[in-house]
Amino acid sequence: MKHLHLLMVVITLGLFLYHAIVVLMGKKVAVSRYLTIMTHISLLLLVVSGLYMLAVWYQFTAMWAIAKLILLIVAVSASMKAMRATATKAQAKFGMFIALIAYGAILVLAVKKPILLLF
Repeated sequence: MKHLHLLMVVITLGLFLYHAIVVLMGKKVAVSRYLTIMTHISLLLLVVSGLYMLAVWYQFTAMWAIAKLILLIVAVSASMKAMRATATKAQAKFGMFIALIAYGAILVLAVKKPILLLF
């Protein structure tokens, strides 16, 4: 399951980079339906495999994994808003910047696995 999860991470980051390049080029290029479907499938498999590993290995007690899930929701939301046809160029660039920060934070949490305490 871990191999599937890491494969989906690589595919998701690759698709994000493609979308970011399209947005930063400033062209209103419609993303093909195939890439949209592939993005949805990779995100679905990423979340399902992550939740499965979280349930089996950590019994839902790893707060860093829950923080990663929240950051993934932020990244996907910002990417979706940036790719809208009604978004201005500045809004699209800022949305991709927010998504880039969220994906970077996810990678830091994945490598460090800090102990997050809730008070």
